[in-house]
Amino acid sequence: MACAITRAEPYTRDRESVPSTVAIEGTFTVDPDGIVAVEEVFGKDVLSGREVIICKNYENKETWTLPIDEQRLVEHLVANAGIDTSLADGVTSVEQLVKKLKTLTDAPEPVSSFLKQIEGKDYREEIHKILATRLPRFLYFDEYNMMPGRVSIQKLQQTPENSLEPGERTALSLLRLAGVHTQEFTEAKYEGRKASVEAAANQIMLPPKVFRGSPSPALVSCNLIL
Repeated sequence: MACAITRAEPYTRDRESVPSTVAIEGTFTVDPDGIVAVEEVFGKDVLSGREVIICKNYENKETWTLPIDEQRLVEHLVANAGIDTSLADGVTSVEQLVKKLKTLTDAPEPVSSFLKQIEGKDYREEIHKILATRLPRFLYFDEYNMMPGRVSIQKLQQTPENSLEPGERTALSLLRLAGVHTQEFTEAKYEGRKASVEAAANQIMLPPKVFRGSPSPALVSCNLIL
């Protein structure tokens, strides 16, 4: 999912309100594969839009605002259960559907089973779980280190992380961001792994000062030595 940070609140001195204060808010755009993943489980057009808003407070708790079309969800649930589809007529939410089914007298067994299945189930949370696995990864930097122009993969493989130089630890973090383990750097796989690292490096929007005032991000070339 693509992301745009839409709000960031400064830390407040009011201690009582700190835990619930929204520290940051981001608007994420669900990619086509994410939409397909949700629709495979909950039906076509169950998402009424592609934008998801996620807020996080100072207790590190997330709040998701999901664009769910509950009427579409209800129609899918009823049709998928193999019961009378007219039961979804005029129903715009799962809560309404539960109330409607409870008013039925002598409901057939499939309907009773369906009611037990959906009552108390949080479908927003189910959709949230699907999309949460597609969130982009974020890295927090509390300091900046210059990465060496040449990095020894052998040294990264054989040296404990806390014994590495700051720049070498930066290189190790870059490898992790690229999803590449140092043990995967063999002569046979060298070019492919190096390309993955360079691609990851070029996706990081580093501050202009890192590039001596360059107004745009520079392409990074990693000289990794086996």
